[in-house]
Amino acid sequence: METPIQNGPMDGELERPNYVKIIFRQPSAAHPRGYIGASSSYAAQPGENWGRGNDLPDGPYTPETVDAIALAILALIEQKDI
Repeated sequence: METPIQNGPMDGELERPNYVKIIFRQPSAAHPRGYIGASSSYAAQPGENWGRGNDLPDGPYTPETVDAIALAILALIEQKDI
């Protein structure tokens, strides 16, 4: 099961405030360690008509992956004022 958590618009909307989307998949027979991943989106630069963003760390649902995502989000907060 995929559970997106986001604080912002749905994909495809042109006006995109800064936000981070986290996806979590529970462990299953095919993926016994589950999955967690994240991406960020932030406002276009002047003159652009597309949203900007970055993929953040992803991988099996482990403390190391969660820590890597948290550190990447903190870096974005400092860099992009998300």
